[in-house]
Parts: sequence; structure tokens; C-alpha cells
Amino acid sequence: MPGIALLPEERLRSETAELVSDLIDTNEYGVALEVLSDMLVQTRAVLTPEVVAVTAELAALMGLDSNVATQLQDLVPPPVE
Repeated sequence: MPGIALLPEERLRSETAELVSDLIDTNEYGVALEVLSDMLVQTRAVLTPEVVAVTAELAALMGLDSNVATQLQDLVPPPVE
């Protein structure tokens, strides 16, 4: 999960980070991406447009609901002028 896996674990509750890691270890990539996306929204993480784009691409490749990525768009701060 390039771009997503690079997020600092401290942004996530340790239980969630462990759950996501366990899901990845058991090849449950779609569920892991859904859980990670939901937790990023709950914690109001600040994301880059690239992270949202990678999430959208992964969600599409996995046949997941597009909301997995679209809910992250509000976490991208507006560009500084």
C-alpha cells in the first residue's frame, strides 16, 4: 500500500495500527484499506493529495466503494497562496 503505509503509526491508535497490520499480514488488503481510511477520518489526519490519489487507485483496483477514498478528500488542506 505505497504512500499509505508510510503514515506515521502515532497518527493512529495503536490498536488500529495493529489491526491494519494484522489484516495486511492475512492478505485482507481491502478491509485494511477501509479500516485505515475510516481511522484517518476519525482522527482528522492531514493528508496530501497524493495519499488520497493512491487510496482512490487502490480502492478502484480492489473493487471497493469509492467512499474509501472520497471521504479522505476533506483531510487535504487547501493550497497555500
